Amino acid sequence: MATGMISALPLAAALGEVGDFGDGLIVLVRWLHALGAVAWIGGSVFFALIVRPAQRVDPEGVGKVIGRLVGPYRELVDASIITIVVTGLILMFERLT
Repeated sequence: MATGMISALPLAAALGEVGDFGDGLIVLVRWLHALGAVAWIGGSVFFALIVRPAQRVDPEGVGKVIGRLVGPYRELVDASIITIVVTGLILMFERLT
């Protein structure tokens, strides 16, 4: 029984007090907001610093790779933008109240 309580302590610390889910929810929203920004910026940096210079060196070979990366990257960007906007609105209204 004690082991279960000890392993739950980091979760309780992350979520706030046992009965206080508001602070834990805000922590989760902040993490999602940061994760969305990191995914979006990281993907953009990858394309700018890795894929585009490689395309100058070998346009035909990299063109095939870019064709396969564009679809998943577009989905990542869409999900990141939606996440950033939604969580940003939540954080904005949380600050205003």
